[in-house]
Amino acid sequence: MRLYEIICAVAMFSVISAGALASMKPGLELYDRTVELERKVERDSFLAKGFINVCKDNDGKQLKEKMSEWREMCLSMWSLDYLECEEKGDSYCQTWKKDGFAMRVEYPMERLK
Repeated sequence: MRLYEIICAVAMFSVISAGALASMKPGLELYDRTVELERKVERDSFLAKGFINVCKDNDGKQLKEKMSEWREMCLSMWSLDYLECEEKGDSYCQTWKKDGFAMRVEYPMERLK
């Protein structure tokens, strides 16, 4: 009778653990998506605030050199598909792309004067 009880206990444990695992899967997927979104928000926030700081902390003379350094650092740090810093009309513009999503931030030139 003892062997029968052990077999039943193992079978019950297997069924319960399979059911528990199946019920946990949506929660784990939700957690993974949440972590991925947090990383995207951190990346985009870092890129936007950093670009604005590069523009602010400049006297205008070495801006292109600092933007080039900023661009190279961000491309390697975040493995971006595309990152461009350019002058558009009356503002400086930074555009980046990662996994098919593009973002853009602008900084007015009059704030540099």
